[in-house]
Amino acid sequence: MGKSLMSFADSSEHEIEPERKVGKLKAFRFFGARRESKKRARALTLGGNILVLCLGNICRSPVVETLLKKSLPGELFQIRSRGLLPLDSQPSPEDYAKQAKSLGVDLSDHLSNPISAEDISWATIILIMDDSNREGLRRYGEMALSKVVWLGAWDPSGDIVIPDPFREPPQTQRQIITRMKRVSSHFTAWLIHTVNSHRNQISRP
Repeated sequence: MGKSLMSFADSSEHEIEPERKVGKLKAFRFFGARRESKKRARALTLGGNILVLCLGNICRSPVVETLLKKSLPGELFQIRSRGLLPLDSQPSPEDYAKQAKSLGVDLSDHLSNPISAEDISWATIILIMDDSNREGLRRYGEMALSKVVWLGAWDPSGDIVIPDPFREPPQTQRQIITRMKRVSSHFTAWLIHTVNSHRNQISRP
C-alpha cells in the first residue's frame, strides 16, 4: 500500500511540474511584455497617434478610446479604436453599453470599425488587450507587431490581460469596465508625466 501511494505521489508531482513551468514561463513572458510596452510607449514623448485595438471594436477598445480622449490633450494625441473582426458600423451591445454608461462611459454614438493597413501605418503605438489581439496583428507584418503595447502593463495589481466582456454577466462586465478605467488612468498619468519630464529636460540650459 505504501509503495502504491508513493508511486501515485511521484506521478502526480510529474503531472503538476509541467503546469508550474508553464506558469513561470507565462509570468516571465508577461513581465517582459510590461517592460517592452513601457519602452515602446515612450515613442509618444512628443505626442503621436494611439490606436486602441480589441477583437470586435464593440466592447473594450471603444471604452478605452473614450477614456483616453477625455484625459489626453488633443493637440498632442490623436486616438482611434478598431477591431480585428470584419464588423463594420455595429453598435456596442445594449446591455454592455448600459453598464458602461452607469460607470461614466457613453458608447451611444459608437459604431465599430475593422482595422486596416492604413490604421497600422497611422499608429505610433497599438494598445492591445490580450494575446489574441497580438496574434491577429501578425498578418500585418513586423511593423504592426513592433508597435504593440499592452494596456494592462499599467495595472500593477492585476494580470496584463484585459479579458473580453462580450456576453459576460453584468457584474463581470462592470468589473472589466472598472478595471479599464483604472488602467487607462494609470496609463494617461504615466504618459503625461513622461511628456512633461521630456519637456523639462530639453528646456534646461
